[in-house]
Amino acid sequence: MINKCENSGLTLVEVIVVVVILGILAATVPAAITKYASEKRAEMSVADFWMEMNSLRAKALKGGSPAIVLFDTTNSTYATYLDADNNDTAVTSEKIVTNEPLKLSFGTPTPTPSTAAPGATDLKKISSSWVTGFRVRLNSTLSIPSGHLYLRNSSQTQMGYCLVVARGQTEVQLFKWDGSKWYKF
Repeated sequence: MINKCENSGLTLVEVIVVVVILGILAATVPAAITKYASEKRAEMSVADFWMEMNSLRAKALKGGSPAIVLFDTTNSTYATYLDADNNDTAVTSEKIVTNEPLKLSFGTPTPTPSTAAPGATDLKKISSSWVTGFRVRLNSTLSIPSGHLYLRNSSQTQMGYCLVVARGQTEVQLFKWDGSKWYKF
């Protein structure tokens, strides 16, 4: 009797299929990681900005003066001031923070969401009440004007954020647009 040898190796076709699959994975995984890292950097930038806006009450109380944030929507920067002379005007000598340009720009995502963020009145980049600055006034309730500011990530056009102070509220809220709906961040 002749023993037939069992073939225990891989065929050339099987090796080529494995190499092609590995090549596809090697091409797509770095792109996915880069996209994920970009999204997380944008989220960190907007979270830092949001925390800065939320900390204005403490800065105003500590400094004993109203706080003012002026937004430069052209350059995507902002500056924070303590209004020491209480005249509702930010001057260079009152600046407490010179902020680095945001990794985001001011504006809505593309395509524009079908609805405004919860508490925002419209889809304008910045509400008219905040165009001249976001102010935290010292009074019994530390008042903050209602309004909104949209932020977007230029590398991920469909993702966006909105800082909102709803009418009658004194808390800054942050919402994220995921391309289909707004949700609280």
